[in-house]
Amino acid sequence: MVHSAACSSQMQKIITGSSAGIMEFNKLKTNRLGTVLYLGYLAFEFPQNFCLQRFPVGKQLSFNIFIWGIALCCRAVCKDFYGLLIIRLLPGACEDCITVGFLITSSMFNTRAEQIERVGYWYASSGFSGILSSFIIYDIGAALG
Repeated sequence: MVHSAACSSQMQKIITGSSAGIMEFNKLKTNRLGTVLYLGYLAFEFPQNFCLQRFPVGKQLSFNIFIWGIALCCRAVCKDFYGLLIIRLLPGACEDCITVGFLITSSMFNTRAEQIERVGYWYASSGFSGILSSFIIYDIGAALG
């Protein structure tokens, strides 16, 4: 689960950052949607980490992953740039507790030696997602002409 969540989180960042269709549809000259994601990440870092300390980690992670998935699905119905800004801000607000929550979860169930290996696999899956999403983007571009 950790690998698939880390992989899909990284893939949605890469695919949205390199999609020209969003820019053409909204008549944008530059793609600022990546910046909005990280602004949401930065703005909600403290509240999310505070909630991770006060509430059960599993419930906090489940809630944020659920809201993150809904926000990604709602991206399909955006009709203007401001809708995309809001929908791009929500995943950033939900993603900032994922890294810390997965590290807490890894420390609860694994020994120190196992933690190093598991976190290494987890970060490697994030890099693998960059490679995989690049192939997906290339294939879509080649199919569309």
